[in-house]
Amino acid sequence: MSTNTSRPHTRPETVDHNPSEQLGSWIVAVTESRGVGREVGIVGLEFEFGQVVLSQLADSQTYAKTIHWLRQRPPSNLLLVAPASPHALTILHTTLKHLFPTVPLTVLPRASFASEKGYNLLQEFCSPGPQSDATLAEVRQKYYALGAASAVIDWIHKRFIQTGKSHWEKHSLNVKWLSVEGCMLIDRNTALDLELINNAVSSKSKQSLFGLLNHTYTPMANRLLRSNLLAPPTEIEVIDGRLDAVQELIELEDSFFNLRKSLKLLTQIDLDKLIGGINSTELASNRSSCNSESESHSLTSLPSSSKKKKLETQDPSLAITKKLELLKSLRTILQSLNPIRSALSTCSSELLRLASNIFEDPFLDEISSVLELRVNEDSFLGVQKGSLAKQNVHAYAIKTGVENQLLNVARETYKENLSDAMAMCEALKEEHHLPKLQFIFETRAGFMLQIKKDDLRGTSNDTTDHPDGLPKVFTNIVKKGKTLHFTCLDLKKKNQLIINSYQEICLLSEEVLDGIFEEFKKRVSTFFRLSEAIALLDMLASFAHVASTREYVRPEFTDTLAISDGRHPIKELFDSESDEFVPNDTYANESCSFQLVTGPNMSGKSIFLRQIALMVVMAQVGSFCPAKYASFPIFDALLTCLSKNDDIEAGLSTFSSEMKTLSGILSSMAVCRNSLIIIDELGRGTSPLEGVGIAHAFSEEIIKAKSFCFFATHFRELSLTLSVYPNVACLHLETILSKQEAAVGLKFPHKVLGGTVKNGGYGENFFWNQKTCNYSNSLFVSRY
Repeated sequence: MSTNTSRPHTRPETVDHNPSEQLGSWIVAVTESRGVGREVGIVGLEFEFGQVVLSQLADSQTYAKTIHWLRQRPPSNLLLVAPASPHALTILHTTLKHLFPTVPLTVLPRASFASEKGYNLLQEFCSPGPQSDATLAEVRQKYYALGAASAVIDWIHKRFIQTGKSHWEKHSLNVKWLSVEGCMLIDRNTALDLELINNAVSSKSKQSLFGLLNHTYTPMANRLLRSNLLAPPTEIEVIDGRLDAVQELIELEDSFFNLRKSLKLLTQIDLDKLIGGINSTELASNRSSCNSESESHSLTSLPSSSKKKKLETQDPSLAITKKLELLKSLRTILQSLNPIRSALSTCSSELLRLASNIFEDPFLDEISSVLELRVNEDSFLGVQKGSLAKQNVHAYAIKTGVENQLLNVARETYKENLSDAMAMCEALKEEHHLPKLQFIFETRAGFMLQIKKDDLRGTSNDTTDHPDGLPKVFTNIVKKGKTLHFTCLDLKKKNQLIINSYQEICLLSEEVLDGIFEEFKKRVSTFFRLSEAIALLDMLASFAHVASTREYVRPEFTDTLAISDGRHPIKELFDSESDEFVPNDTYANESCSFQLVTGPNMSGKSIFLRQIALMVVMAQVGSFCPAKYASFPIFDALLTCLSKNDDIEAGLSTFSSEMKTLSGILSSMAVCRNSLIIIDELGRGTSPLEGVGIAHAFSEEIIKAKSFCFFATHFRELSLTLSVYPNVACLHLETILSKQEAAVGLKFPHKVLGGTVKNGGYGENFFWNQKTCNYSNSLFVSRY
């Protein structure tokens, strides 16, 4: 059994990896049923965000849904049930080990995956509120998800909480139930091929669907958009609710611009991290009175004695600085509430009204009032210049009040000690006839004296044998270039009094700040909902921004896929070589669900196929689409095989890579009945004869399943072999062959037409023109 006790590793690079946009470090536990069925329970816990996500799903033999779940939340540690024999690993164990080779994988005894224990732990640490109550009710009978929850919480408790590496409060975790059935299945290769998150050439380029739609301001919305593009919702109520909100924001310009302006104030403020930071902040009272450690099974353990000693000897301003920074971010968020409320006041769509109700929670105003009453405004200003100025900001961070008599006394003592130290420095200057003597302040040492060597010349004083001529009263002399730094015994004593009074102020101030944090923690669920509302509003406002600046249309959802004048969203926006993108129509329903697309290279087949897939994703995340009219069915899977190349790392040739992708598509089709399948040039990794056979056999499987499929190919034979099926339709990209004297040329209008391409052998026409033949003949004569 593995006993890996290291801190969670940095998450591995995945399709949506971007060094500047961290999605979190997830510790994930996975367990499955022991019968023939593939019932899988998955629970992920994120340290920094304080989030727990639970799922239980019926999966296929290839674990397509489980892999999709893990791709959305890249694990830093994986926890699995120990196999019956260490030499006989389960299929799930082998699959995850292959997919995440750099992620530490720990096996735990099956007793660690106890469902009843998992439910009790969730009750203990789930933040209170109606949403949490609904989540607990949802998972009560999800035994595999509860077992995984027990394993991940128990593992974290033993590795990090009991050892004092981290600290959590009870009722501080945001527990969510995630139904995989409510999301579209998009595998990693599909996301890469369609450039949903990153550009295929450069990860820094914004030429991707994420780059097109991402005009968000907040990190929460950034993460929400990413997760939605990789797993679009499939519930029509959710999608239509988003589209209603986007349409209303487009129509109400004042509300839209005011909302965007208000959200801009929250740039770079991550409310999820802020909540996690406050929940993990340790109380000053715990640090000062840590005499014993709890050995009970709880995630709230006191620091060890060694950690306590370290905390007591560190700079006393570090803790209060961290807490003031947290309150500064919290204050910025609370100050943005009124502008957002005002912007949403005229909105009537259901989703925007629900978001507005979250902003109207009276507790938000209560915590804002508490901040205003207890904390000085100067504490939230920028970083002060100078150690003494920074220390004074901390010392006077809490407002003076009747209830803070001890703090008032400590401040008076601190003020008197500062004044005495400054007066002492002035007295030393006069007493020793050193008019150029200066005093400086250092955070740890207090007041120090300094003078340039040149300023000591010509002074008459009771010098010692010190070569620089300093009076004998001065000690701890340090040379720094042409300047001498030193102190004296009386000044040292006064500095110690200053440090003692400042430490007392920090401790008393921390207790006031801890009181604010305790009020926050009592209603932490309110801030979890607030974070989700801000993220959703920011994402919808981003969709509205894109739609209002481009000629986009609101999509409809029917049983038919119909697009009028559709355009490739990425190529239309970022392609500077063409003046105008050529739009195309698309139509597919049950009677023509399989569309065979033919045409020569460079005619536009691949762009046409990708255009359809990208518009489907845009529609299901709630965005408008680049077309004059767009109607789509709700797809629960988007499966692609787009121009596969060899995979050297996996040891796969082009043909093997194609076969692996096709196997994955067939497995996903078994669990996702309503799939959109995009195939581009299948069979190019083998001989033409074998390629036609493979393409035909695979096409038959898709046709029988009646899934919507767009199949681009150079094999014109397929239009004949598949013509026996009534739901097969043929399309081709228009190509104009022009012959002028001895020259042959091709023009690509990039227009989709019905039927199969009529003229083949474009390469032969190029070769057999007079100019090429003359050149070939000259080469033959010169060689032989």
